[in-house]
Amino acid sequence: MSKAFCEKPFHTKDDPASGCFEAIAAEEFCLVDKKGSIRASLGVNEDGQPRLLFFDKNEKLRISFCVEDEQLGIELLDENEKTRAALGLGDNGQPSLLLLDKDEKVHASLEMGEDGGPGLDLYDKDGELRASLSLFRDDDLPHMVLVDKNGQRRNVSGLESEAQPFLVLYDKDGEVSDMLGEVLDEGSA
Repeated sequence: MSKAFCEKPFHTKDDPASGCFEAIAAEEFCLVDKKGSIRASLGVNEDGQPRLLFFDKNEKLRISFCVEDEQLGIELLDENEKTRAALGLGDNGQPSLLLLDKDEKVHASLEMGEDGGPGLDLYDKDGELRASLSLFRDDDLPHMVLVDKNGQRRNVSGLESEAQPFLVLYDKDGEVSDMLGEVLDEGSA
């Protein structure tokens, strides 16, 4: 049997009774290439939270797996070490995927809502919400909202609980200017 598959319990260098080591205790492990460049690191951050980091050949951080404030996260970073995509669990315990620009501003967010329904939010270059598409878990019906550059809803559309489509148009002040279909619940518009 190979020494890598020793019987449990684990033994450390301080307990060499079995002649092999299954666990090595340290605060950080670094993987280096033949030139001595760090390519990966497994360790804990200042708060004692675990993290696994991967670096490119220039020792630039490119992928990060971590636990922050008891939340899991994965980040993909560009060659300038800017986060461009992030996958994690939100405060509500639901998964989310964020797509960011080179300045680390979020431009797209795909999330599961607190009610368990999926949602897609799109943001402009200034990070302001411009469009939202979602399915509410209680009725599984799609709803879409378009927002102008001043943050005012300009269009809301979807299906009401009786599967009747509706479209509500708003003026620049956020007041209803036109409505197609019958909106049964003002809260959905």
